[in-house]
Amino acid sequence: TGNARFTPAHLHFGIYTGYGAIDPLVYVQKVKSPAEKNVSPKLNQWFKASTKVKLYPSPEKKNAFFPKEAVALRPQSHSKDFYRIILRDGTRAFVSENDVSDKMKL
Repeated sequence: TGNARFTPAHLHFGIYTGYGAIDPLVYVQKVKSPAEKNVSPKLNQWFKASTKVKLYPSPEKKNAFFPKEAVALRPQSHSKDFYRIILRDGTRAFVSENDVSDKMKL
């Protein structure tokens, strides 16, 4: 259109109605919906777990290991069917959400 004399070639984009131009951004840019808040009441509370509780190195039921003695664990986050936990000694692991109950609270 001859308007690119002093700038690189570019395209002007607009949507026009019977009442004039409207902002095209809402038609081009996807609107992100806010993430769902799914806060478990068990997060950041201490629980006592026996030597029978299965701990995992990742949020999959593979390569389970067991604590050598009863341990205190604190869920830090929750995803899918697992809590990401930390033990009092700083060890980090994952535990099935079914293995953490209110009966275990310290």
